[in-house]
Amino acid sequence: CVQKKEFKSALVQAQALDKREKGQGNRVMELGETCLQNSDYATARNAYKYVIELGDAEPNFYRAYSSLLNVRFREITYEKRFSETDITSAVSEYRSALKIIGWNRNAIRVARELAIIQAYYGNDATSAAQLLDSCLAMPGLTDMQKAEIKMSLADVLVLQDDIWQASLYYMQIDKEFKYETIGHEAKFKNARIFYYDGDFLFAQSQLDVLKQSTSKLIANDAMKLSILITDNLGLDSNYTAMNLFAKADLLLEQHQFASAFKLYDTINQAFPYHGLADEIYLRKAQAMQQQGKWEEAVGYLEKIVSEHGDDILADDAVFQMGEIYEKHLNNPEKAAEYYKKILFEFKGSLLTVEARKRFRTLRGDAAVEDDI
Repeated sequence: CVQKKEFKSALVQAQALDKREKGQGNRVMELGETCLQNSDYATARNAYKYVIELGDAEPNFYRAYSSLLNVRFREITYEKRFSETDITSAVSEYRSALKIIGWNRNAIRVARELAIIQAYYGNDATSAAQLLDSCLAMPGLTDMQKAEIKMSLADVLVLQDDIWQASLYYMQIDKEFKYETIGHEAKFKNARIFYYDGDFLFAQSQLDVLKQSTSKLIANDAMKLSILITDNLGLDSNYTAMNLFAKADLLLEQHQFASAFKLYDTINQAFPYHGLADEIYLRKAQAMQQQGKWEEAVGYLEKIVSEHGDDILADDAVFQMGEIYEKHLNNPEKAAEYYKKILFEFKGSLLTVEARKRFRTLRGDAAVEDDI
């Protein structure tokens, strides 16, 4: 059932086996994780509820409780499925959970998720920062737990426009975990601080180091920001457009969407032929995705392809449209069209391998491989 992604049936079987074997919910917990990875949130939720109902004396109780909340967290932060009422309910659920779990190391993941929901979706960055400060003062934390809390706290400080205090935390994490993914992530976020502040050359020097990161995601992000700086820095002698663009990017990071859009539009008006035009469409698409406005996001991405089809962002825009149709608009046929477009029209793209994989998955891998 799991191989066929028939998760509801798999859950019934896993629960029956768990009861027969007195398995303490281990098998059901594993299935819950698989469901979560495949975005079957309803079945994941039922799996974790089953384990919780086994009672707080069982070894998986607190883990299941934390994972059940994580389902809600993913729906809000990744799927962007929420209303004001949902956010209020989520904050209430998390606070109740912290009372049940107790204020100890087991509560760290729950507290960090609550802080992110409060800061980015509940318009309450102050409470989020206070909660993370309390976490940092908790005795018995591992170095990694401290670093994870500092990272979340730094992110919230950026949201509050306290970028230099955030920078200090990022530098601490980078120094302590120099050769690990969390250290690379902190170095990237710190490079962005200098980029936001208009110190493009120092930001570039940090990004050059990160292009070699063992984390593919961080290396790609570093490469994108590095290319943005390189391609656009020399286009106006006093860096005016780039400074405005970087300030707008900070506003976007702070979820001040209207202010960010106003600044992007100012660049278009003052520099109508500047090379940032396609980047501005991309940023507006990202802003719409952050708000769960998927159709509007597709509209901006389509503008990149129609108006800047020969530029560097065109393949990225096509891929993002495929991803939106596949994962958020539930239109696999349309998604497959966009992935196929990458294969035929952007043959040199770095996204070709992933686009081919997703295209084959969506078509059920029925067609002959040689046709693409």
